Amino acid sequence: MIAGRVVDGLFGAAFLLSAVVQYNDPDPLRWIAMYLLAVVAAAWPPGSRLALGLTATAGIVATVWCLFVLPEAMAVTGMGDVVAAMSPDRPRTEAARELGGLLLVVVWSVVRVLRTTR
Repeated sequence: MIAGRVVDGLFGAAFLLSAVVQYNDPDPLRWIAMYLLAVVAAAWPPGSRLALGLTATAGIVATVWCLFVLPEAMAVTGMGDVVAAMSPDRPRTEAARELGGLLLVVVWSVVRVLRTTR
């Protein structure tokens, strides 16, 4: 149980940092909202129905969002594109990074839901 709380704390901190760095994104509000939902879910004590609902909601929203980001992110030609500097002529770079952030929310939420419903 303590290990799960540590994992939730680490992911919560990563999601909070992700929300903070969205200030210069072209569409910051929806990304900040997504990551803050994950932060609140991670901070909520596990085992309650509210924690389960928040975590499941974050995971479902991130999963659906992945479906919209995936086509553009799939056009990335390699890891060099993902770590390249952002520029207007490289929109796929942003899509690949966005997909990565969403997948982190999805994976964490699935693991947390499975961990707390056993």
